[in-house]
Amino acid sequence: YDHKRDFQISLQRGVRGASSRGEQVVELPAVLDAHEAMRLVEQRLSHAQSRRYTWTGDIAASSLRLFPADSFADASGRLWRIDQIEHRFGTAHITARAAPELLAPQEPPATSGRHVAAPDLTTGQTHLAVIELPLIGLNDPGKPVVGLFASGTGSGWRRAALSLDVAGSKLDIGATAQPAIMGTTLGPLTPHPSHLIDERNGISVQMLHSGMEIANRAGSPLDPDAPLFWLSGEFIRYGNCVDLGGGVYHFSQLLRGCYGYGDTVAPHPAGARFVLLEPESARLIEERTFAFGDLVEAEAFGLGDSQPLTASAYIRALTITPPAPVHGEIRTTPDGGVTAQWIRRSRIDNGWNDGVDQIMAEEAELYRVRLFADNNLIGEWVRSAPNLVLTGDELSFVSATPKPVLTAEVVQIGRFAPSNPLRLGPF
Repeated sequence: YDHKRDFQISLQRGVRGASSRGEQVVELPAVLDAHEAMRLVEQRLSHAQSRRYTWTGDIAASSLRLFPADSFADASGRLWRIDQIEHRFGTAHITARAAPELLAPQEPPATSGRHVAAPDLTTGQTHLAVIELPLIGLNDPGKPVVGLFASGTGSGWRRAALSLDVAGSKLDIGATAQPAIMGTTLGPLTPHPSHLIDERNGISVQMLHSGMEIANRAGSPLDPDAPLFWLSGEFIRYGNCVDLGGGVYHFSQLLRGCYGYGDTVAPHPAGARFVLLEPESARLIEERTFAFGDLVEAEAFGLGDSQPLTASAYIRALTITPPAPVHGEIRTTPDGGVTAQWIRRSRIDNGWNDGVDQIMAEEAELYRVRLFADNNLIGEWVRSAPNLVLTGDELSFVSATPKPVLTAEVVQIGRFAPSNPLRLGPF
């Protein structure tokens, strides 16, 4: 630690030329200037080199008693230091190594270098978001995935300590990941059909501080590299991003309701919470396994906080629950029967691949179809294909009313959980 560099870690290096073998790193917890550190490096290097040369021999015993660490000179005048000595009858067997060379009286040249002072930045207050993540990519964890995203209102914010509320007690789980890009919306965002691109509406977001940077972008939310953000419970991919200055960004070409399990998305008022979902800013919770309906409560405490900040979320089991089937059709046949068909969806989002079927992500393709007459259950079937065909004879038992109102619902049976129902009818 060099006091001329504001006690920052310093480095000095010594080299012995082409005859050097390997590399040795020595960390010294002391305050030294560059010249003293270089002198120690050279001294250590001299010791290491001298120990490569050994001397072994027997000498006649005399009244002079020799011991380990004593030094002697050979016929050529080279100095040796005794490592081991064995006294025998009339002789002594000595094993010695070359003594280190004396360093030159002048100090070796060294410099502390130029001190680069770090700017003084405010840390601000910590912001924390607990987000249950959907199944992104091909990795299927087989359990709900919860990520903790945190950042601060100052550009100097780096980390915060994290804990979980487990049965009324606090469980320390370490620190947050890299600072997340977070903010709040400056205006409302109206509802829009899910899984469709919203080309009319956009949203402007004020980041927590002006140091948060997002790359400008002009494209489509269907691009394989389209970024994803979380807005008060809704996952949205965007195609366009424009930096308006002062930590304000405008997003447009929005693919609404990504990974959604409903047909509609809620409106977002001004002031809605915004989190850009990036892998490096997500602190995934591995300490506990959550189930559907569990409450995840987390607490963060940063350097500039006067008290811990809490956040929570209820588990919807997004990664293990298949989405409801879509594009359902049901109609009657001339013989009084019913035929229905639909299209499945997958838990795994492998991006937009035109003309390529979705990955199944389940052990088998199974559906449970329930038929209702005047809201009364009249039959239930399990199908291994996305269709159902019932003849008029199979529906002859439907006679509660002269013209009953028929409805149906289709549920995909997943490996871990069933999907929400797709409702068909009335017909």
